[in-house]
Amino acid sequence: MIPQSVDARFRGRNVYTIVIPMEHMPAYSGDWIMWFADRESKPGETPVVRAPIPFQKLEPVDQTATNRTGARIQFAAILRKDGKLDGTTLVTQANPAVTRAVFEDVTAWEFRPASRDGVPVDVDVVIEIPFRLPVQ
Repeated sequence: MIPQSVDARFRGRNVYTIVIPMEHMPAYSGDWIMWFADRESKPGETPVVRAPIPFQKLEPVDQTATNRTGARIQFAAILRKDGKLDGTTLVTQANPAVTRAVFEDVTAWEFRPASRDGVPVDVDVVIEIPFRLPVQ
């Protein structure tokens, strides 16, 4: 089942979902959920599409903070074929401090790009992440 807020962003395209376990990373309180769709899909086409996979994540969030608050955040972006996120926007509402922390965090990510029939492609993504942010 695709949440309505996610489905609305993909308008009739094939949507793929991947759950990414996040273990041993204090900034996150659970698994990431990523929905993505090929930006150039055509009706009736059935290509072999491979999911983008995060492979490098720097930790700009202060890991020494013991007092943390949880927030489940969804954001949309274009994941480029070079593995970088572009045009990131929040889907869920958040206070300015959480918004700032999320944008600082996502700029530190790198992905192995999605591919269609073995060729890297740009994809639209919505990523839901349960953040554990230091209390301000």
